[in-house]
Amino acid sequence: MIKSFDKTQGLRAVIFDMDGLLIDSEPAWYEALSEFLRSKGFEYTVDLSNKIMGGGHRETIKIFKEEFGLEGNTDDLIAEMRSYFFKTFSRDIKLTKGAKDFLEKLRKKNHILAIATGLGPESEVINLLLKLDLRKYFKEVVTGDEVTRGKPDPQIYLITAQKLKVKPQDCLALEDAVNGVLAGKAAEMKVFGVNKDEKIRESLINAGADKVFSSLLEVEI
Repeated sequence: MIKSFDKTQGLRAVIFDMDGLLIDSEPAWYEALSEFLRSKGFEYTVDLSNKIMGGGHRETIKIFKEEFGLEGNTDDLIAEMRSYFFKTFSRDIKLTKGAKDFLEKLRKKNHILAIATGLGPESEVINLLLKLDLRKYFKEVVTGDEVTRGKPDPQIYLITAQKLKVKPQDCLALEDAVNGVLAGKAAEMKVFGVNKDEKIRESLINAGADKVFSSLLEVEI
């Protein structure tokens, strides 16, 4: 039996990453970024995928510029990159294993729930949550368009806690990537890492995750 969250008396809010944690978006992102870079004359690789995993979209474009000499306005490139994702993901929308049941369980326990995702624009994120019947669970949805610094910077988590009117120390962040864990810990939150890949779970522990799990089905709060 997996132990519940320590010091539950202090836990007031649970904040979710979205990409890869609630939605099974990894295949769609790989296809979308492959198409995006191919349109610019470049090749997307597994090594590059690992390098950008869990980071903000502004950081992703920065890496592409460093790697390939990609030219163009960063905001315009972000918008173009995201358009490839939403087009790809909308063809086969999937939740991660146990996501809906886990959210329902937390709602019954009256936890305050929020999303802190690097994805955007907000209208597309909200639309996606509505399609998946998830919007009703979250008091706040904070997207990458509301920050100037993406994960691993803690900015998005601090903004989310502020909007919830909850101290960061009273929040639990759920993340599937190293940059997300680093962001949550930098915001002084408890962080649980969730990833089906054993090697990635090891990296989440090394990044400072308080606990790690292979799916949301295993998490007890």
